Amino acid sequence: METSAANKIKPDLSNLDTILREYDSWMNGYEKNLKVDMKTYSKANSEQAGWLAYYSEIHDELDVMFKDMETRVKVARASAAHKIEKVSSKKYTEKEMSRIEDGDPIVIATLKACREIEERKKKFETVVAAFSQRGYTLNNMTRIRMGGFQDESMYINED
Repeated sequence: METSAANKIKPDLSNLDTILREYDSWMNGYEKNLKVDMKTYSKANSEQAGWLAYYSEIHDELDVMFKDMETRVKVARASAAHKIEKVSSKKYTEKEMSRIEDGDPIVIATLKACREIEERKKKFETVVAAFSQRGYTLNNMTRIRMGGFQDESMYINED
């Protein structure tokens, strides 16, 4: 059984770099998959749904990990606040407490991890949008060609 995206990252974040490298490797080469130049209409159309589903699934996994990491940030902040209240007799304002929490090493590491996951998520969001647009373009190109029965290769000048 495959591990849920939310459970991939260890609590101490020790495997985060490995996980992010894996997602980065899945991002490599998307431009080649996106291109339709020198592909037949039938090939470009047949691969469209597969690539869109592939990149959408990766985006969705990253979204789940991002939401999980946001929860971890809240937990780290609450833990830092609890530690502060436990050792200090002074009553801090909410703003002061927030500033102190922001300096906690666990909060800093968790926020950094959250931002790194968010960055990958947004990149895949862009790729998914590009494949969605490719689908509309292929649909329009195919409709234009519907009168003919031959399967022609597409030549696109990308200067």
